[in-house]
Amino acid sequence: MNSSDKDFDDRLRRAFPAVSSPSTDDAILGESSLGARKPSARNPHATRRIASTSLLGAGALAVVGIVVTSLVLPPQGPLFTMAQSGGGVGSAEMSSSDARIGLWVQYEYEAGEGLGTDPGRGSVYQLELDGTPEALLERLGETFGVAGEPQKSQYFDPQWPSYFVGAEDWTQPSIGTTWTGTGNWYYNNPAAYPEPVCTDVPLSEDGTEGGYQDCVTPEPTGPLPSVEEATAEAVEIFRAAGLDVSAADVRVVANDAWGVGVSAALYVNGIETALEWTAYWAPGPMLSSASGHSVVVRERGEFDTISAVDAVDRLASGAWWGSPGTSYYYGATGVAEASTRSVDASVGTVEDDSEVAVDPDVAPEPETPGDGSEIVPEPLPEPLPEPVLPEEPEVVRVTVTDAESTLLLVWDASGNAWLVPGFVMRHGDDDWSWSSVISLIEGIIEIPEPMPVDIMPMPEPYIEEEG
Repeated sequence: MNSSDKDFDDRLRRAFPAVSSPSTDDAILGESSLGARKPSARNPHATRRIASTSLLGAGALAVVGIVVTSLVLPPQGPLFTMAQSGGGVGSAEMSSSDARIGLWVQYEYEAGEGLGTDPGRGSVYQLELDGTPEALLERLGETFGVAGEPQKSQYFDPQWPSYFVGAEDWTQPSIGTTWTGTGNWYYNNPAAYPEPVCTDVPLSEDGTEGGYQDCVTPEPTGPLPSVEEATAEAVEIFRAAGLDVSAADVRVVANDAWGVGVSAALYVNGIETALEWTAYWAPGPMLSSASGHSVVVRERGEFDTISAVDAVDRLASGAWWGSPGTSYYYGATGVAEASTRSVDASVGTVEDDSEVAVDPDVAPEPETPGDGSEIVPEPLPEPLPEPVLPEEPEVVRVTVTDAESTLLLVWDASGNAWLVPGFVMRHGDDDWSWSSVISLIEGIIEIPEPMPVDIMPMPEPYIEEEG
């Protein structure tokens, strides 16, 4: 064994804790949910429950918390194997010329000034399903006022075990869950969505027009809750549905004439994660939808991590990627502000009669003859030429200017969810120029080789032969 192998083994042994009995850290439990509040349960290992205080008159659900357990592993055994990922930005399904052009770009990442050079330590958490799907749906049924016995969905599959309570045909409110991964669930109330108004368009005498139904969705009518009212009700819904949350933790993600939507994320040790609970109100006001998860967060130990500078080298492969907290996807302005922006008049306007204004500089489409004469079809456009790729890929150099420590949501090969330490690395001036990367040292988790990308040739255009 050479010195480098010995050094790697020593680092791996230090990284994996070999504790023989479970331990409890009150500091961790005190920051296990939104707002970093101390849980009310006296026994930190017991499931915490809250009183039934929902505006919907609901029964209580277990509040998401952390159960601290030790995981005894062989010195060189990985915690889990990551799910297989595609190579880089491509996948086997990307066979268009655009995808081929996109793949012919080589990104080279470099660390900017100021990135940290010191390694560290970070905790790994496993997200385990909490209870059973039947028990979850029974409690959610009390929360949202949906009666009935939980049962398997008509779309049930052992690889995709789905259950529901209520009406699965969209005629009545229902709640569904997929009992895998994080146990995500979804409440839907079809009564909140206006039914389209359809009129029959008769067929013309020459048979060239009409003969169909013209359906229009009515404009939304009725009052909506204010942002403050929606936030207050969301707090009670999320608490009853299992998430300890305060008004300060709720983000407004939609606020327009069609409805008001809010969301809140699960925090672990004061760090925002990618797990999100949502609620949306339609005019009425009426709760039209809500969603969340049913998990127990278990700490699996603290492990060595690499520095931000060293993590930059992992960005190009894409294999060390994970999902950060939801706020990174909303940006600094948030979805709510973007959804209320008006359409630029230069793009086009919609009049009161719902007809799009016609640009006088654009020639109208030729009318279809109504005298029974033969309709001459438009000639098919010439196929676009096959793009000529350069012999060498374009090299794009990206400088990482900032690295924020966080927790990343990843999936293992069995479909289980984990939270692992990592960085969100910024490499641009806007809120969307960032990449995420896992910071655990090699050997803690197994990273499979990326799937090869097979770019198929463009199919020949179909040309119908005459005769």
